[in-house]
Amino acid sequence: MYGMIIRGQYRFPSPHWDHVSEQAKDCVRNLMCVDPKKRFNCSSLLTHKFIQTNVDLEELAQQEKQLLAHEKELIKTDLPDKTTRTPTNTTTTSTTTSTPTPLSSIDKPPPSKKEQSAATNNSSSDIDSKTEDL
Repeated sequence: MYGMIIRGQYRFPSPHWDHVSEQAKDCVRNLMCVDPKKRFNCSSLLTHKFIQTNVDLEELAQQEKQLLAHEKELIKTDLPDKTTRTPTNTTTTSTTTSTPTPLSSIDKPPPSKKEQSAATNNSSSDIDSKTEDL
């Protein structure tokens, strides 16, 4: 099925899609269009008749604002305050200096072009092998 979707060969089989309107199916077809130039972008989606008829965009925008405000509050409470951090080791008896270990992937250098190319080739071969199975 994955390969069929990638090639744009999909159906809306009965009885699963019988209750779905033609407008909704048309909206889905436009979102799944293989050609990116023809595929719906956000603006096209918002002007589609199905969305205009069935979605209250003003209410959706209000809900989005509330969710974003809530998310910001969660981030504020989850992140430690850097000004209140205390060092874990305040006394040192050793005279040798050590380099701190990177704490996250942010400290790692960006991948080289060769590494990026290898990662891209691996992911495309994964897709090819999945579509061959179908």
